[in-house]
Amino acid sequence: MGKKVAPYVLFALENQKKYEGNRTLSVPELIRLASPDWKKLPHEEKERFKAMAKDMRSNQSSEPSSSFKNETSNHRLDTEGTTISCIEDENRTNKKKEELRKKTNE
Repeated sequence: MGKKVAPYVLFALENQKKYEGNRTLSVPELIRLASPDWKKLPHEEKERFKAMAKDMRSNQSSEPSSSFKNETSNHRLDTEGTTISCIEDENRTNKKKEELRKKTNE
């Protein structure tokens, strides 16, 4: 069985360009910005994203449809919906902060 992906995460990723503007957002930031639009989304549209999420779960390779894949192909997600690149960036930042703290405490 494929990975479980929440329909609202798919909605946020599909509409990512609308929310990003000239900056890159983490998945949690993107979801926070997309939340009001998701709440206003008509039931029929929500059902489309629910069906997409269900298809992804039932598909052995957990690959989304080709149209969705083209929009989000550079965004690998962890199990909580956070992009891997965001996690890596955060880890590097935390490591630099820790090194700086060690230097100032010496």
